[in-house]
Amino acid sequence: MSDGGEVVAAILVIGMAAAGVAHTQGAGTAPSRTSSTRNAPVTRTAPSSSASTAAQCRYTQVEQGERSACARQAQSLLRSKGYYKGSADGVFGASSVSAAKAFQRSQGLKADGIIGWASWDRLSG
Repeated sequence: MSDGGEVVAAILVIGMAAAGVAHTQGAGTAPSRTSSTRNAPVTRTAPSSSASTAAQCRYTQVEQGERSACARQAQSLLRSKGYYKGSADGVFGASSVSAAKAFQRSQGLKADGIIGWASWDRLSG
């Protein structure tokens, strides 16, 4: 391997599998995360408890259109830090993305509105 990117990707896949996180999107085959369907609804299986939600969500990306326990967790954390004004309903819509971008900018992160590793780390800390 020429760089650590492949290792990180492998660890992410293994972590998601171990955490029992599934990615489904409508009927048929789900498009890859890099496809042009970024705004299509995404549903993930719900973790079994709120304690495990935080642990499992660290291994997932939450992006616009997602409906999941991790989206709810991200909304709740953004709300507790004063960035999100809506209810933590688990639907990561436009207002959630806007709140995520504002939070990311305030933390010096890439403001893409996607809650990934760095955003989870800052939100949880």
